[in-house]
Amino acid sequence: MKASYRFTDRVYATLDRVSEEELRVILQLKNAEDEQDVDALIGEFSNELLNQALLERVRLETEDIRRLIAEQAFAEADLGSDPPVRQQESH
Repeated sequence: MKASYRFTDRVYATLDRVSEEELRVILQLKNAEDEQDVDALIGEFSNELLNQALLERVRLETEDIRRLIAEQAFAEADLGSDPPVRQQESH
């Protein structure tokens, strides 16, 4: 789905869930003049699908460490107290 969104400047995208594991994507060119570039568009879309799959895999593989980093950051932050009051300089 994210891959389709990246191309909405050039195509209309229709997404149809075929099954739990399969999604049908239909791309329709917005500009008929771009018809000569269909093969390039298909290649770009295929590459973006691979990119999104890799990003999702990395997200899942690093989920625990990202959560731990966020927990540590919030644990170190003193969120319950008021921020320090700045002293005004006298002139």
